[in-house]
Amino acid sequence: MKKATAFLVIISLILTFYMSNTFAQPVQLVYDGAVHEYSGSIYNIKINGELVPTDMPPVIIENRTLVPARAVFEKIGANVSWDGANQKVSLVLNDTSMEFRINDSNVKVNDKTVQLDVPAKIINDRTMLPLRFVGEQLNMKVGWFPNEALVTLDRTNAASDAQGIKSVQCTQKDNMDVVTVSLDGAKNYNAFRLSAPDRIVVDIANTVIAAKQQKIDVNSTYVKSVRYAQFNDTTVRLVLDVSGQPDYQIENKTDQLVLNVGASARKDDSQSRGNLDRDRLPATKDLNVSYKQKDNEDEVSINIADYKGYNVMRLSDPDRLIVDIPGFNQPFPEQRIDINSTKVKSIRYAKFNASTVRVVIDTNAQMHYLVDPQDGKLVLHIQNPAYRNIFYHNNVDNVYFAMPKVKLANGSNNQTRLYKESYDQANRKYTVTFPANLADLGNGGVMNINDNMMDSLSIISNQFTNETSIAFYSKKDVKYEVSQKTESDNSITTVIRPVQKFPDFSGRLVVIDPGHGGSETGAVYGSLLEKNLNLDIARRVNVILKSKNVKTYMTREDDSYVDLYDRPNTANSMKAALFLSVHNNANDGNSKGTETLYRPSDPEDGRFTSRRFAQIIQDKLISTLGTIDRKTVPRPNLVVLKYTTMPAALAEISFLDNKDDRDNLLNDDFRQRAAAAIADAVIQALSELK
Repeated sequence: MKKATAFLVIISLILTFYMSNTFAQPVQLVYDGAVHEYSGSIYNIKINGELVPTDMPPVIIENRTLVPARAVFEKIGANVSWDGANQKVSLVLNDTSMEFRINDSNVKVNDKTVQLDVPAKIINDRTMLPLRFVGEQLNMKVGWFPNEALVTLDRTNAASDAQGIKSVQCTQKDNMDVVTVSLDGAKNYNAFRLSAPDRIVVDIANTVIAAKQQKIDVNSTYVKSVRYAQFNDTTVRLVLDVSGQPDYQIENKTDQLVLNVGASARKDDSQSRGNLDRDRLPATKDLNVSYKQKDNEDEVSINIADYKGYNVMRLSDPDRLIVDIPGFNQPFPEQRIDINSTKVKSIRYAKFNASTVRVVIDTNAQMHYLVDPQDGKLVLHIQNPAYRNIFYHNNVDNVYFAMPKVKLANGSNNQTRLYKESYDQANRKYTVTFPANLADLGNGGVMNINDNMMDSLSIISNQFTNETSIAFYSKKDVKYEVSQKTESDNSITTVIRPVQKFPDFSGRLVVIDPGHGGSETGAVYGSLLEKNLNLDIARRVNVILKSKNVKTYMTREDDSYVDLYDRPNTANSMKAALFLSVHNNANDGNSKGTETLYRPSDPEDGRFTSRRFAQIIQDKLISTLGTIDRKTVPRPNLVVLKYTTMPAALAEISFLDNKDDRDNLLNDDFRQRAAAAIADAVIQALSELK
């Protein structure tokens, strides 16, 4: 959750929350811009009978129990989001939505305004909400047991009143795929799209099923498979894995939901549509973008009557801000405004997909931004950040935070750490704390990110201990690796996706990784996509190796998206012997030939290394294909090489944008010979492994 304590002094609670019911002495809480002595009880919380640990415990403020918003209410399935620009926290569960503003006694519940005794507050860097008020709005039972220093939150019998799903069937009719969900009765639902990979999601409210996730393989024109399972206590989520982004329309019958998926799914407007799904908004919208300089900021106004469902995120390399606005089903030509101010270079906007317009604000650096929703327009205030000397990079190869001229460890392998670290898994918060004199990070503040991996970063100065803390908030369960580049005194914090659980294929397993896939096309030349060439060659390698009784695993076997970090993590979890990634290249049209990349950090102690594996692959490819030999190349920061724990190499077969290489790649015999050379290299490498 994004934090609004940009200049707030944070004092950590040095307490063991679950060993004592009360404080032995007053403890300091920081809220409302001041330090408060708190001598009341620290409360534990149980949700549906389960004790839930939180890094900031429930506390009593003005006779009201305040609890950390995300840790508590996401536990019951609510969606909790933070708008730092407006100091606003939103909570949505089923048909109930609530909107709180920090220190504002007025809260919006659906379409009504209700007054609170004690408003929402930020206490010790945690957004705290009144438990009883929220629980009762959600029709849950709230208990308070002061003698046990315990508060409870329990669902009522509403879940037991929920009905179920009788069956799910998939058929084809009139060139469309038809998914019919038979229910115990009429249901409210919410439908929306997700991408990478493409899928249609339908959340069916007031519905409970006892079984674990069910899956139906369809493999039809539009629908690949259908999955459904319990999403939260009273909601079942139905997921249609689809090819591309086909149209769809939903009929809400008395005891059925019928999803028509295909090119003509929306043509019959006479059919009942039930709830309006999110990407079926009005067919036309007027949008224009304006820019002006104001005081010490640049102001970009996206003038539009309805921007419901918008999303703003930060991307790097090059630095830019992205605003996605859904509901544009009509064509929309690309527009561009050249600015060239000290903050903003240009503004571009055009259709991003079938129903979304994307506004791209190209910036001169990683600027701070505030989002200001107004009547009829969405305004972005772009400012110089209060913090300095910390940069976020989320390019394809790596996701990391860099701090130039900051030394947090002695030695590149962190032999002596000069920092402390902690991880709050419930809130996906990782904190690094170090003496303030080790880094000049300016006046602190919040870096809003909101991409697919990270939510935000907060820089916090503690004047009492003379320390600086950096808190990283992620959207997914991730790991962090702090490393020190001794040659430049630069500290790097790398974000790593955690290892998944896979069957143990210890021994001679080879993981074959066709580069890119799905929305990640890789290099492009006209209609020629790198991802397709990679998959074709990798499939051929797989067939050859299997014919020689080599155990293999493909990270993807079709045109699907695979997260960059899942590729090495899969190989690690399966305890593979070798990891091989298949790619092709592009540069300036003049470059040509073959090269193989490797991880240079393997110890040269007589064991088989990534460097040796790459050399075998390179030799086999050059001798078989006769292409230009671009040698083996060390690449220490490529995710698929850096995070594998076995010998790993990445083969770049040829260049798409070079005519000679491209002609080769379009030749079926060339691709087959490339696959045979790689397979021979793998077999030789397996023979050399000790």
